[in-house]
Amino acid sequence: MISLLYSKSSKFQKIELFESKEGVYLELNGEIQFHTADEKEMHEKFVKHAMDLSKTKSDILILGGGDGLALRDALECPKVNRVTLVELDKEMIDLFKTNEILSSLCKKSFDDNRATIVIDDAFKWMFDSKEKYDVIINDIEIIFSNSNVSLDYLIKFYKKQLESLSTGGVISVYCPINQENADLLECNINDLPDAINSKFLELSKNVKKEMLYSKYIGPHVYFYISNMPFC
Repeated sequence: MISLLYSKSSKFQKIELFESKEGVYLELNGEIQFHTADEKEMHEKFVKHAMDLSKTKSDILILGGGDGLALRDALECPKVNRVTLVELDKEMIDLFKTNEILSSLCKKSFDDNRATIVIDDAFKWMFDSKEKYDVIINDIEIIFSNSNVSLDYLIKFYKKQLESLSTGGVISVYCPINQENADLLECNINDLPDAINSKFLELSKNVKKEMLYSKYIGPHVYFYISNMPFC
């Protein structure tokens, strides 16, 4: 049995929270974003592994991440002095700050004094940014599959991130393995991880990738991009 715990349409998306016998899960516009049954494993690769690969981890940038889960994991590192999170939808942040289940899940990360929360479009904000960061986490719904954002624009977006890295810093990106992304890159779905990897290699020689399968979200791949060779 599935119970609807919360439902609201913000200016940008429909936000719904459900509970089943396996746990709690969040949907945005009808698509599952995370499930408590496996979100820790996913964020381990997404956030903590990227931070482990970075030569320094004092100043972290999260693009998106209104659920506070990437923020939670970043703040668990004692070497972190500041985390800047740029989220478009304030309703998401308000939900995860005030809902008892969700605030507990993200360990009240938004209340940490090391967290700086910016309500803005992550793409526009990134292009305007003049600062350097040790780790940049791309926790945004748009990766390669949004028809409103061209592939060329996305490549420029990630190039700007590379320019905004400190020496030896790391960018973390995840991409769902789906037909929409394969169509955009004009490849077979089985070849999608390598096709995306090739695009990132055009920006930097220092790229690593890892695959993960989620029972609830499906297969996806994590990419780690740096401006220096990985150790």
